[in-house]
Amino acid sequence: MSRLITLAAACALAATAAVTATATPPLPPGYKSCGAVTGPTIRQPWRTSTGIRVVAMHRYGVGGTKALSCTFMRTWVGRIVRESTPPGGLFPHPKGPAGWRCDAAELFKRVATSGFCHDAANRNGFSWGAEP
Repeated sequence: MSRLITLAAACALAATAAVTATATPPLPPGYKSCGAVTGPTIRQPWRTSTGIRVVAMHRYGVGGTKALSCTFMRTWVGRIVRESTPPGGLFPHPKGPAGWRCDAAELFKRVATSGFCHDAANRNGFSWGAEP
């Protein structure tokens, strides 16, 4: 009986380890993912199973602090990726919600393909990034 319990425990641990190894890593406490929004198609290098290739992407992953609603974050990311962001400085500044500061981490033909926005108190924020 003891060996049966030990075997069952070992199988349960192995199954848990297998699921954990293939699951998406958890987000830091206080953050959530809000899926993706569609936007302009961009082409940029991306690592694939056959090496680095230039791929077309039109989905932008969205996430941020739990205090913000996904509707708010997805709406603003959809607006930001569709606007024409002029280049300039280390981080160009797309237009975000009033009173917020937004920084584009990467531009492709004036499309802010990745970046982040935060409120004036720097307590809440959201980010986005192009994904294949």
